[in-house]
Amino acid sequence: RDLVRSRGLGDVYKRQDIGSSLQLSKNASKIDLIRIMNAWYECGKVVDVNGAKPTKKDFFTWVGKLFNIDLSNYDKDLSNSISSSVAIDKQIQIFEELKEKHNSIYNNSLRK
Repeated sequence: RDLVRSRGLGDVYKRQDIGSSLQLSKNASKIDLIRIMNAWYECGKVVDVNGAKPTKKDFFTWVGKLFNIDLSNYDKDLSNSISSSVAIDKQIQIFEELKEKHNSIYNNSLRK
């Protein structure tokens, strides 16, 4: 990899303001966004402009800018969530909600 020409997500977005007008809705939580984006990252669903996996820190910096939310402590938030007394059912609730929504969209599209 050519380190002089190679730029990760962090390098790209440090040089430009995303200017996003997005934010989490009132029925969304920061920790659920972190859980979803962490799973997305760990599944290898994101690469930088050169096709390389960005650092997790760069990825969460970009997600934070996209949603106008400070995710600089994503790792601590995630660790606290996992090690706390929060039951696994509560931790995966957002994934179940997304699955149900997808199934609903899919089933509705079949009826058309």
